Amino acid sequence: MFRLEGSAGSERLVRALALAARALKEPRYAGVREAFRVWFREVFWPRRFPGLAAPAVVDLAEDEAMAAAQVNEWTQIWREEGLKQGLKQGLRQGLRQGLEQGLRQGLEQGLEQGLERGLAAERRMLLRQVAHRFGGPTAEAAAPLLARIGRADLLESVAEWVIDCDKTEDFLVRLRALVP
Repeated sequence: MFRLEGSAGSERLVRALALAARALKEPRYAGVREAFRVWFREVFWPRRFPGLAAPAVVDLAEDEAMAAAQVNEWTQIWREEGLKQGLKQGLRQGLRQGLEQGLRQGLEQGLEQGLERGLAAERRMLLRQVAHRFGGPTAEAAAPLLARIGRADLLESVAEWVIDCDKTEDFLVRLRALVP
């Protein structure tokens, strides 16, 4: 049992199992063999290989060659299980990261689009106010200047100028000074 606990690698595990098989081969050790099988399945295996199903039968009456073949089979199963677990974990992690990144990008794009739509609506409203207050030609002159303003606070200032300015020229001078 101590050699099994301390075995690192499949060769040492085979040797430890073979030693246990030779030591417990005699019929008088049948009870000990059964206790060993239980210990192997219920204690050794879960501690050594957590998450992997224990082999159905460990027969200590097998010879060393059969034990080696069994350990090789287990090793193959462990590799396959490890690959499956690694793939599952990689897929989970990749999916999580992809969702997080997609969500982040979607939010950023949505905010940008929402802001741009809001600014466009504010520009249209300002052009209607300019046309109402100063006439169509002034609104036509202001349209390309307003299109270059990308901040809501600056558009708010322009809205105040529509109210504050008495003359078309005063309004256009302020607007041209704001937009290079």
